Amino acid sequence: DAIMTEIPDLEMFDGLEKTCVILDDFETMKMSTDQIRKLSTLMRFISSHRNVSCILSYQSFFDTPPICRKVANCFLLYKPNSKQEMDCIANRVGVNAEKMRYLFKHHITDTYDCLMVDKTIGTPYGLRKNIYEIITEASDSDSD
Repeated sequence: DAIMTEIPDLEMFDGLEKTCVILDDFETMKMSTDQIRKLSTLMRFISSHRNVSCILSYQSFFDTPPICRKVANCFLLYKPNSKQEMDCIANRVGVNAEKMRYLFKHHITDTYDCLMVDKTIGTPYGLRKNIYEIITEASDSDSD
């Protein structure tokens, strides 16, 4: 239980204990080379081999570090500001842009609603509203 301002020494994650690392609007623009290396190792190796779950929260999809977007298997998306931004995000998370526009128009309609795109291998419900509510009329087979 600690609040840190930089990526910690990765040796602290020994894999014996389940751990959740939360990066909330973590500033990456001014990170040192060592910190960038630690972030990359945390996201690529530590999270999958040492019992660590990583949750990242950013105000903008595009502020999320590229390595984090690349290896993420779940995305919680709030309605983007423009059609162009929505289409780009849809492409980056593997959802057809037209389908994403439809989902935000017909399902993800309240101010604080979000679309969960779950790319976990074998997930039965890849598109959900507010994490838990299954969106049935937009099946996973349609997400490409």
